[in-house]
Amino acid sequence: MDYCHIQVDRHRASHPVRHPVQLELPAPKSHGGKRKGAGRPKTDHAGVEHCARPPVASRFPVHVTLEAREDAPPFLRKRSCDALRTVMAAGCDRQTFRLCHFSIQPGHVHLICEAKDAVSLSRGVQGLAIRMARALNREWDRRGPIWADRYHARHLKTPSETRHCLVYVLGNFRHHGGEKTSPMCIDQASSAYWFTGYRERDDLPEPPDIPRPVANARTWLLSVGWIRAGGLISMAERPRS
Repeated sequence: MDYCHIQVDRHRASHPVRHPVQLELPAPKSHGGKRKGAGRPKTDHAGVEHCARPPVASRFPVHVTLEAREDAPPFLRKRSCDALRTVMAAGCDRQTFRLCHFSIQPGHVHLICEAKDAVSLSRGVQGLAIRMARALNREWDRRGPIWADRYHARHLKTPSETRHCLVYVLGNFRHHGGEKTSPMCIDQASSAYWFTGYRERDDLPEPPDIPRPVANARTWLLSVGWIRAGGLISMAERPRS
């Protein structure tokens, strides 16, 4: 009987063949998700709902409200008003964004703006808000945020809405001062000095000797259209709400 001679590789026999195994790397750490404690901490202040902002048509003015944090410096102190108006004067008249009216109140600031589109409005308002926060922090030698949340914006689409907004913004100090405010006075912490739509224009005090902090309105609604909804505004006119 014949035998076949098989040559054995002793090295291979004593060292079994190892097949490559693919290793799995741990998943990279990520932010957000459903992890416990992920996301922005909740506060007692509900803030402005973070939904997509509606498109902005250049023919419609926009009423913007900026709410301040509770630990923000006092807005109605002269040094605060001066700092805010200086910032407004430097950024009120841009190519695609204009600040036409404003009112500084104890815990918030009202703005009436015109913008080419939603992007221009967002950039214009956010730019103003950032510069105002820096100016206040510098003036009061503090650090940290000034504004509580995103700005709130409402589009003014009719003469009635626009006129009501003008009365509300320029006369907002009467809400906070109640019946103590004189019927024939203006809010010195607003753009009332530069408003040309008062019936009593001849009785207006001279504006302070500072750079003009507002731009002339260019939209029909904010320049002349609002007059159709009730005529010129009296300094004694009180906001409805």
